[in-house]
Amino acid sequence: MHLGRRRHGADDISEGHRVNLIMWNYNTEYRAAKSYASQWYEVEAHSPDPRCVSYTHDRDWEAVTGEPRPEAKFARTAWCPPPRAEYAGFEGVDGKYATIDPGRPATVPPRHREGERPLN
Repeated sequence: MHLGRRRHGADDISEGHRVNLIMWNYNTEYRAAKSYASQWYEVEAHSPDPRCVSYTHDRDWEAVTGEPRPEAKFARTAWCPPPRAEYAGFEGVDGKYATIDPGRPATVPPRHREGERPLN
């Protein structure tokens, strides 16, 4: 089990089939607590394993996998990692952060938007 804000992947299976159980939980009281607000995506120590990136969510899909993004539309909405959590040498698209301040360098954290937790 893991928090959804962590990069993750699954090994390929060679036979049979896989069944995934995905549980989304939301607790308004917990998310309003200072302890939750102080938790955020940690700065990544290095680039992720290519098996752990998703072309739908990861801003560095092309750089990590060496492949073009299968569906280019996801380059506009990719969010992982947030700019303040980029590893050294990060290469990727601005993704969802480009709409906050077009033309800003990818390494500058976005301004806080309504409904979004600040990137402490």
